[in-house]
Amino acid sequence: MLDVHPPHEAAHTWKDFFIHIATIVVGLLIAVGLEQTVEFFHHRHQLREVRAQLEEERDTDSPILQYDKQMSRQMKAELAANIALLDQHMAGDKTPLAGKLHYKWLLRAPRDGAWQSAKQSAAISLMDQSELAAYSYRYFDLASYTQSALVFFSTMDEAAAIVHDTPSGEFSADDLRDLIRLTHQAQGQLSLSEKYLELSITYGLSTETRSAIPIQSLDQLPD
Repeated sequence: MLDVHPPHEAAHTWKDFFIHIATIVVGLLIAVGLEQTVEFFHHRHQLREVRAQLEEERDTDSPILQYDKQMSRQMKAELAANIALLDQHMAGDKTPLAGKLHYKWLLRAPRDGAWQSAKQSAAISLMDQSELAAYSYRYFDLASYTQSALVFFSTMDEAAAIVHDTPSGEFSADDLRDLIRLTHQAQGQLSLSEKYLELSITYGLSTETRSAIPIQSLDQLPD
């Protein structure tokens, strides 16, 4: 904080008084201006740090999201195989299903710590609207992906519990109906999760690459 000290001599005339007041006002304006200039450059430095942290987090998330994309395809195939087997048993097939049903989820969680920290920083206010919007969209999609994945995990765990409780694979009719219901439910949840995953991957690309891709809504993404 800069201190402004007025002259120590007393003012004897109105002219001296106004010069005295003007000196104080000018000194205060200079002090405030200097303080704001220092603060501005400090925030600019913080903004460079925030950008670097966000880019580093994007680079960390990128292989995680690509891994999740690959695993999502694998789980989708496993759920389709589960439905085929369960439908066969509902139709009368008595072959035990021990070891044939798979409800293990294999996804990893992307990081968002740099964004959470950035939102608490005054430096983020210096970003232009398009840059701030790009980061906001990206992390909204990441949060939506994470939330939808957690719902999917819960359904998969419920189905896995039924399988675990019947190690012989000889399920009752009620268990078969529950497994079919849960498997269809998991398929729908995984499909939604994949759409948010695709959006997260798109907004995780470099600015140059992303600018060449049209903005997509959930309805426009392939199933």
